[in-house]
Amino acid sequence: MIRGLSQIALATAIRLASSICVFLYAATVWRPEEFGAFMFAFSVSAMLVLCCEFGFSQQVLRDVGRVPSEIGAVMTRFLASKIWLSVAVLVAGCTYALLSNALSRDLSLQFLSLLAAAVLLSFSDLVFNALRSLGRYGDELRVSTITNGLTVVALVLVIASGGTPLELAVAILITRALQFALVGRLFLAGWVSFNGLRSHGSWSNTRQTLRNGAAYASDVFVGAALLNLDMIIVSRMLGYVEAGVYQAAARLSQGVGVVFSVLASYFLPKLSAESVSTGDSSHASKTRFAWTTVALGMVLILGFLVAYLAYQRSPTGTTLNIASALLPGFAALVIPRLLSGYLGVILTADGNQRLRAICYALSLCMFVLLAHFLVGKLGTPGVLLAYAISYSTLAFAFMVLLWQRLPKLPAICVAVSVIASSCILLFLI
Repeated sequence: MIRGLSQIALATAIRLASSICVFLYAATVWRPEEFGAFMFAFSVSAMLVLCCEFGFSQQVLRDVGRVPSEIGAVMTRFLASKIWLSVAVLVAGCTYALLSNALSRDLSLQFLSLLAAAVLLSFSDLVFNALRSLGRYGDELRVSTITNGLTVVALVLVIASGGTPLELAVAILITRALQFALVGRLFLAGWVSFNGLRSHGSWSNTRQTLRNGAAYASDVFVGAALLNLDMIIVSRMLGYVEAGVYQAAARLSQGVGVVFSVLASYFLPKLSAESVSTGDSSHASKTRFAWTTVALGMVLILGFLVAYLAYQRSPTGTTLNIASALLPGFAALVIPRLLSGYLGVILTADGNQRLRAICYALSLCMFVLLAHFLVGKLGTPGVLLAYAISYSTLAFAFMVLLWQRLPKLPAICVAVSVIASSCILLFLI
């Protein structure tokens, strides 16, 4: 367990650190309105690309984890569908860029570049998750280290040389294209053939694949929307300057979900395999998963404390210095987010993906309604309060659905931790 989990963690940490370093460096160099506008385009592209992602990266963990010998058939089916969806996403993105009044010409080009980069990244992520489902953690680590290391160097050089947001967006597109070319050459060629893609690329096959994955798609869409809609709401309601300050803190918070995906991608195939063989994943695996999640939460909260001290030392009036006031609130959100994610993974492993998707959808609706109301009353702290209520409600909904199948001590700790974290956040706000 330790070796495989550590390899996944290291690969994810490299990717997360590269993203955070690039965007926080941009926040220190660019004006707040420039950074806020760029992150608005980034958030919109991240939302739109979910239609291309369609939950395939999560499905492959479960499907290949159950029957590893079917990797070729699974990847062929998913890739054929992703190609159709990618074309639709890019057409929709071009239409939005041409017709939207919210985007200037320069911002439209940034958005289209970031959207194309996000589409390519979704293909690479599918391959990486396939490697995880096969237990080939070392292969992912090696490729991730090389590609992300080169990416962060290239992007930092673009910013340091006085590059504009548009030039950074184009650089991101180029690096994502090179990354996908590498993973495609190394791994996809051994799993998927061109003739296989042609035979599975008919509309009838694609429609069946999309129908089977609808629950995963809605779950992934809602989960990602919870992490990106905040930026869009803040940008539209408070302007790009406030959005730039908010994103300087929120960028760290978005890393929480990425880090948790390490645990999910490791435990989900194992829990799914146990569910197939016994009808229910074991209490021992659920307990191990629960305590690992709690330990991760403590480490992340400590990380937020270190970030708070670093932000405080930034020159007075800079984007990072102003954003430091939001970091304690984001730290209080760590436990509700992680534990709701833990419970959601157990639901998926036990074959209740549809219930999980419904709960996430209701949580998203609650967040959007609360955020629009609270941001108008409290400003950016209103987003944090909306998150606290939404994630806490989601965690308790999952607990009700899983109560008979959860180890009792971790379940009680989940409830106490969520309540305590939400109370702390209310106090901070």
